[in-house]
Amino acid sequence: MSSYVVTYASDAVCYRQVDFAAQTVYNSLTEQQKKFAHCAEQIQKVGEISSTLNRIHQTIEQTVPVMQRLNNVLPDSERLEPFSLTDSSSS
Repeated sequence: MSSYVVTYASDAVCYRQVDFAAQTVYNSLTEQQKKFAHCAEQIQKVGEISSTLNRIHQTIEQTVPVMQRLNNVLPDSERLEPFSLTDSSSS
């Protein structure tokens, strides 16, 4: 009977060690999943900002010709300098 008690106690210790190792791995994976979820949210925000910037750029491209036509209707003394989407100071 004493060998049975020793085996049972030994098995119990082994199970606790396995349980502790499994819990440690689970906690680590849970933390990694949280980090990946945060990264995914940031990537989604970048995509949304990129889409917004593209819409703004398209709107400006549509507006510039209208501005140019309106500017050309003005008398020469009241006309504005031509508008360009490119940076003229970098040339």
